[in-house]
Amino acid sequence: MQPQHDPALAQAAGLHPWVIDSIANWCESDFDVVWFIAEFINTLSNIPMILLGLYGMYNARKYGYEARFLLGYAALAFVGFGSAAFHGFLTYRAQLLDETPMVVGTSLYIYAAFQPWRARPPMWLNAIIFGVPALGIAVYIVNRDVDFFQTLYGSMAATVTAQIAFNSRNYFDRARRVIRAPAPAGTTPGSPHSTITVIPATLGTWLVTRGIASYLTGFAFWIADNLLCYSHLIPLKTALGYPLRFVLEGHGYWHLLSGYGTYLVITSMVATRANALARSPLAARARRIVKGGAKDAAVRFDYAIIPVVVLGEEAREITLEQEVEAYGRGKAEMRDHAEGTARPKPITRRMSSISLADSQAMLHKSLAASSVATSALEETSEVTQRASRRTRDSS
Repeated sequence: MQPQHDPALAQAAGLHPWVIDSIANWCESDFDVVWFIAEFINTLSNIPMILLGLYGMYNARKYGYEARFLLGYAALAFVGFGSAAFHGFLTYRAQLLDETPMVVGTSLYIYAAFQPWRARPPMWLNAIIFGVPALGIAVYIVNRDVDFFQTLYGSMAATVTAQIAFNSRNYFDRARRVIRAPAPAGTTPGSPHSTITVIPATLGTWLVTRGIASYLTGFAFWIADNLLCYSHLIPLKTALGYPLRFVLEGHGYWHLLSGYGTYLVITSMVATRANALARSPLAARARRIVKGGAKDAAVRFDYAIIPVVVLGEEAREITLEQEVEAYGRGKAEMRDHAEGTARPKPITRRMSSISLADSQAMLHKSLAASSVATSALEETSEVTQRASRRTRDSS
């Protein structure tokens, strides 16, 4: 589906010592900017993808994610590295270094997204998840059919999209950030730490929808770059000249948007897994198998646009801050309504006068009060039932 450039022209255009033998090429002119990089923008646009993958790996190690997610972020970084090698050198080996990790990484994502409450998918399904793509790669290497590879990868990407869309509707609570869950070791029932923080639907849905939207938008650039290359893009690039022609390199946008979208999708899987272990009744067996079991979970945004799933005690602190912030917004809205100055959109306001320690004490007291109230209701119900039985016996 992609435009095919003449390898002989690319070979003559540069001073590089290697042979151009890739079976795919893209709309960007070869060796036009520097002699040692074939497609300049298509190569450099992989740098954010590599950095996102490495940052995900760092957080996976820091917060103790399971191996499936550490490998998922590693696959993202490796795809970026392989893609940069392919577009930089335009050799067949570099092309395989780009395309093979795409299939392997997507297999990992299918594995991670399958029934997140389970410790792992059944063995027969693992054989399909990893066996079919391995067979597909082997067939692709033999027949060298780019359309076959694109069909294989596209069907796998569609499978992951369907999985995470389904999971987002089943593992995120629309309102609560704190729920009753298996108490961590060493805590007593009724204590604040016998509850667990989870990721609400507002954040979980944000991760899923933005991830899918970013990826599909990048895919739209990929299609446009292929279909409009010779008819529109090359004449426009020639008319604009450097450096303005860089803005028309659609394949570079594919790298940027698909890399960011994939990062969001992996992060949403981490969030889904944390919520599934915390709240699903079917996860009891998985909790005994997964090291550490269910953990407090929250989402933190780094650099405003990079979400990170935080696990452990730090997640409780983030949840407390978010609860205080939501409380402040609610108070502001109530005051505006009372004064008749309600605004059409919620006000984002931080209650700076309340410290984190105060907010933590407030939430812990409310949780403890909730536990006491529940126990009192249970005792009252039991006393009422006993009194009712005595009345019936006496009559």
